[in-house]
Amino acid sequence: MKCVVVGATNLDMTLNLEASLRLKDKNPVSVHESFGGVGYNIALGLSKWVPEVHFMTAFEGPSDRLVKTFKALTILPVSPQPRFIGVMQGEKVEVAFSAMEALDTFSCEAFKNPLSQLDQDDIVVFDLNFPVEEVIDLIKSTPAKVFIEATSAHKIEKLRTFNLPLYGLKLNQLEAEVLTEESSLEAITKNLESRPIQTIILTLGALGVMVFNQGTWTHSKDMHPWKSINDSGIGDAFMAGYIAGLVRDEDPLLNAFTMSYITAQFEEATAFDAELNTLIQERKNHHVDVISRRPRST
Repeated sequence: MKCVVVGATNLDMTLNLEASLRLKDKNPVSVHESFGGVGYNIALGLSKWVPEVHFMTAFEGPSDRLVKTFKALTILPVSPQPRFIGVMQGEKVEVAFSAMEALDTFSCEAFKNPLSQLDQDDIVVFDLNFPVEEVIDLIKSTPAKVFIEATSAHKIEKLRTFNLPLYGLKLNQLEAEVLTEESSLEAITKNLESRPIQTIILTLGALGVMVFNQGTWTHSKDMHPWKSINDSGIGDAFMAGYIAGLVRDEDPLLNAFTMSYITAQFEEATAFDAELNTLIQERKNHHVDVISRRPRST
């Protein structure tokens, strides 16, 4: 089974507030710079479990780090370089900014041919940072199982009328509210399950995750106590771990919760220095409990 991630690579800047945020004033911060982007985060997390993952992305100029990180890599040029700036108060993101305008008119045509060569058992994960029309065209071109990472409430809003069959969709509650135009969890899940999507992964923060598969919603939670240095990127890590579980024929949710926890221990939005043995050992500390199950709404 081949695994491909198609998505953005950003240059991330995290500003850690040294005192409470004061609007309209100068705020003292410490600065941390790193690589990021939803596609990059997922591909890097997945590569810890599945080293042969193929990452398709856009970047301004050559990048030794990308070349050294991924065994299979396709880079298309983009300018200006997409960037992300997050302002952190301890573990909490106070405000974030993304400068992704170069991707708004980006052409993904060069990705189409390699995606068309995949098999039905292969997996492709798309973020939504490239133009939606381009992503839809790529989805139509590949026979592989397609997962979409919602990426943000702003991005997923563009897929409200999207009706192509998908193998999987991962989104958080805010993204789900925007996509479905519903506010209650009951109405959200009813709307989502009516769509032609085989697996829906709805993350609920500290409340766990709801997964829709084979006509049933299962609400699960990792019972391991949570601690975090940086919550940025943990949703992307969850997606990476879930896909890794499918590829490695392991428990997808156990791998997802483990990958999220490990990632939260790093200052970057990825577990860049994590080794597979570390992930496997950490997984032993986690236990996923099923909170409830219920069938599709009638």
